[in-house]
Amino acid sequence: MSRRSHRLPRTGVIDPSGFQSHNGSHYLLYKTQGLPSTIRIVKLTSNGLRVQRHARSRQLLSSRHIIENPVLLQKHGRFVLFTSEGFYGRCSYKTTWRRSSGLTHHWQRARVHVLLHRSALRVCGPGGADVVMRDGAKPLLFFHGWTCWDTRRACPRRFHIDRPHGTRPQRSLYAA
Repeated sequence: MSRRSHRLPRTGVIDPSGFQSHNGSHYLLYKTQGLPSTIRIVKLTSNGLRVQRHARSRQLLSSRHIIENPVLLQKHGRFVLFTSEGFYGRCSYKTTWRRSSGLTHHWQRARVHVLLHRSALRVCGPGGADVVMRDGAKPLLFFHGWTCWDTRRACPRRFHIDRPHGTRPQRSLYAA
């Protein structure tokens, strides 16, 4: 790893997400703004409140397109990374997932699976997924999508936040 790997990009960092591994270690995932987009991870102190001394931020993924909202889970010795991809202001925004056997390696080569997209859900731009794990129950997934006309109806397929054309869009919360 280079000496520069811990430095943050000048364009900023957003979408923080905490992760605690099965061994109790705490991590912070986040997205770097600008293109290429990157998803990064850094180890935190045992209480999860600060970056661990001498810890370095590591890049998990890089994309020529927008990739954001990282959420990491550990299940059966494997790791699953959820991300949102595309421009959030369009119906084509989607939620994807990847799987890896290691916390910080092989993400770039991991197969991308689409979890939530407009044509399957009839939700315009489903993204920003967060997963709540519950003892003895199925996981609960929260995400957001565009609704229009002050109703629960999804915005039209060609919707673009910069050209709402009287649709009165709002970002709505969904659970599954």
